[in-house]
Amino acid sequence: MKLRFIITVMTLSGFVLAGCSNNKKASANNNPDSKDAAIVARFQNKTVKQKAEYLINSNNMDQNKNNDFSSTLYNDVVSHLKAKRDTASQNLLAKVYLRHGMYELYNGPVSGKMREAVTESLHDFIKVLKMDPGNKKARAEINQILDIYKTMPNKSVAKEVVPDLQKLGFQVQ
Repeated sequence: MKLRFIITVMTLSGFVLAGCSNNKKASANNNPDSKDAAIVARFQNKTVKQKAEYLINSNNMDQNKNNDFSSTLYNDVVSHLKAKRDTASQNLLAKVYLRHGMYELYNGPVSGKMREAVTESLHDFIKVLKMDPGNKKARAEINQILDIYKTMPNKSVAKEVVPDLQKLGFQVQ
């Protein structure tokens, strides 16, 4: 019995140590700054539309996928599309905002502050609905967030987004 216990403890210790050393290696390979730079370099000679389509269509912003998101690429696309007033650019911008909101919501914050990620998502979904009031996905995501907040008696939606949510017809407590 003692031998089985010792073997179990040693085996678990080995797994823990192996996991720690692998996490250090993974951390070095997953440096957000180097990933960001690599993504930006890969899209250096691409059009704004190609960059936007990457952000919208690829798995880089899906839940439970490797974090292959580039803040620099996102900011570049948003600033270019905001400057354009044509319908196609504005539709593309709404899709980028929607995907970014979903990325923030489902991948969680880099900083470890979930409330900030949820608030950022709400800002993105609000932008989408201001551009496309009939967007069902943005509306569903907001409703889901509001429903979750209703289950937490001591928590509420960030005050900064409440007026915009109410203008869009959401009941915010």
